[in-house]
Amino acid sequence: MHPEPRFFGVFEMLSRMNLPLTEVMPVYTGYYAALYDALSETYEWDLDDYLKLADRSPGGVLELGCGSGRITVPLAREGHQVVALDSSPDMLALLRRRLAKEDESVAGRVTIVRSDMRGLRLDRRFGLILLPANNISLLADEADRREVFARAREHLAPGGRFAFDNALAEDERLLTQNGDLVAFPASSAGEEQFVLSAHRYLPDEGVQLMNFYAESVDASGRTRRFLGGWTKAVLPDEAIDDLLAEAGLRTVETQTYDLDFDRRRMRLYTCVAGG
Repeated sequence: MHPEPRFFGVFEMLSRMNLPLTEVMPVYTGYYAALYDALSETYEWDLDDYLKLADRSPGGVLELGCGSGRITVPLAREGHQVVALDSSPDMLALLRRRLAKEDESVAGRVTIVRSDMRGLRLDRRFGLILLPANNISLLADEADRREVFARAREHLAPGGRFAFDNALAEDERLLTQNGDLVAFPASSAGEEQFVLSAHRYLPDEGVQLMNFYAESVDASGRTRRFLGGWTKAVLPDEAIDDLLAEAGLRTVETQTYDLDFDRRRMRLYTCVAGG
């Protein structure tokens, strides 16, 4: 599900330099799994709404693309039974580490499933299915998006809800990003780090590229280098409408968020079965 990164600008140049101790990896693996986990700890803009949805939706929660548990763990703390699904073993290892720090009662409410969401086949239905964190955009192929929405519909219990969020395609900030570099420091046990990142929107393909380059220096002065990135689909309203209609879903509620820290607007869709 996570293809090899597509590099542009200075990141393409760095990928060709063959610098020593350089690892190239998709964003949800290895070093970048840990970096994503650290950066997403402060993302709480959607959490209250997902918790409220879970309170209104008896029958258990299925979270697609659960990552390291930013939403999974708060749901379990609130008493919800959660099936947490992700295809990245590195992200699921971080989730297990997070759950190990929780009370046994919290950890016991979470069932972890390693699987690609496109092949979702669970022998049960759920009162709430979540596709958070703009994970829909990681499905760059239209056929993959249709498959995921169809599988979500099949796993909804009667009266259940399917909720997902999507970055608004008409947001000028998204459309005009064209390689502006952002640098920020990071740190972990015994190492000093910096991260360089940039986005590029490709209108002809309807995708946004994101590239990362990081250097990490340990106490001995040894430098490790990491190149990574992802490709995200930019989905207009019409594409969302088509997905819902084909899957037999309809929107019953939306919520829009203006995320200044992330330079984009997001819309949360809450859907039920029925045309």
